[in-house]
Amino acid sequence: MSVRDDPWRGFVVVFLVGLAAALSPPAGVDEVAGGQGSAAGSAGSGIAQPGVLDHRGAGIAAVARPAAAEMTEGFEGAWPGPGWVLQDLGASDGGEYLWGKRNCVPHAGEGAGWAIGGGSSGSALACGASYPNRLNTWATYGPFSLADASSAALTFYFRGRTEGDVEEQCPFDYLLVGSSSDDDVYAGTRYCGDWTDGTETGGYFAGQLDLGDRLGQDRVWIAFALRSDDRTAYSGITVDDVVLDVVRSGVPTITPAATLPVEETPTPSPRRHVYLPVVLRTWPPVPEPPDLLPIENADGDGSYTVRWSEPPRAETYALQEARSDTFAQPTVRYTGFGRTWNARDQSPGVYYYRVRSSNGWGDGGWSDVQVVSVGRRLAGSAP
Repeated sequence: MSVRDDPWRGFVVVFLVGLAAALSPPAGVDEVAGGQGSAAGSAGSGIAQPGVLDHRGAGIAAVARPAAAEMTEGFEGAWPGPGWVLQDLGASDGGEYLWGKRNCVPHAGEGAGWAIGGGSSGSALACGASYPNRLNTWATYGPFSLADASSAALTFYFRGRTEGDVEEQCPFDYLLVGSSSDDDVYAGTRYCGDWTDGTETGGYFAGQLDLGDRLGQDRVWIAFALRSDDRTAYSGITVDDVVLDVVRSGVPTITPAATLPVEETPTPSPRRHVYLPVVLRTWPPVPEPPDLLPIENADGDGSYTVRWSEPPRAETYALQEARSDTFAQPTVRYTGFGRTWNARDQSPGVYYYRVRSSNGWGDGGWSDVQVVSVGRRLAGSAP
């Protein structure tokens, strides 16, 4: 069972790993499994977590680049481009909000990628509008291979604002820039707070995700994700001029002439932190919809059994019955821990059923609908 199938299980594993790491003081820079992020462009009050605890002293070293980049995205042509997948995984954000190509504040050219600027709801937002509560919107690129790569890095420019940090961590709203080997669990860097006054064009900051820990892997994805809790919203994050550089064996490279300006890096405080750099795409970990099994009642009498499966993370169930497939006036026939309900002496007619599961995080989605007839024989059944 993968972490995506059971996010709560993955959360516990990551928490224990992070807790163990917290027993030792930080050694200046906290490294991230699957790629370390950094940002350059001083000023502002944003926090990059993990990484250098105060981004104002961070810099980005130039890296060896191939003659042609593996992927470039400047948001000037059709979006999403080849290899990109957009998903709104926020089941309760009140609409559809996708990463969208907008001309609000580009870094270069006429377009940039605003985290909430696309989708049926986001495309109607004016520039500068606030993101919704409980947002979980993703733009992923991949898979691509680093099996024969000697170095790889993702560079990008970003600006915007989210709810701020708590003791230099980002527990509320944040941009995640990360990588994955299964398009399920992503590791990388969270950015939160005010990132609107960078020294790059348009007030942008330059960011980089080192993919060194992914070298040798045959299938790799990268992602930009904006996530929020249930209070305090801002305009979110915009990214632009995304470049994926992969140096492969035998491929000519361009030697960098210099590095970007690097200011003196401040010494982090000796406080201990528990970092949880792994982000689960399915959050909160409510149950998946059960599979409602076909209802057997070939003789058409009023007694039959309704059965359903046990999906991951399910604790309790609620079964609804209705006389139409719209469920305009449903009746709750069962709530509890079981996975069957027995109908007895039902009146003639057609009955529709659906079931959903719940746990301590909330309710999952409804199952597909099953229908049963009482007092009439189904087509093809024996007399």
